[in-house]
Amino acid sequence: MGAAKPTRSWSRKSSNTRRAAASRRRIVEVLGDHMAPGMEIEVAIRAYDLPHVWPDAVLNDVASLTPQVPEEAKENAKTCAACRS
Repeated sequence: MGAAKPTRSWSRKSSNTRRAAASRRRIVEVLGDHMAPGMEIEVAIRAYDLPHVWPDAVLNDVASLTPQVPEEAKENAKTCAACRS
């Protein structure tokens, strides 16, 4: 059996410490492989309590979008006067 890959996890200080000198922490989320691209962004988002979960209304609005921009949308952008200013 091979060795497990190291992962980066996120923890918060537990509120029930027995000694002031001893800090207890609990794992609240495993973010994944510590060398994965974008991991530093995930850690920063959680360290500064930045919102990282989209509201349902936003997810519903973007559900019909595709990764590729349709040609029609590209043509509209070229002719849009507001887009050029």
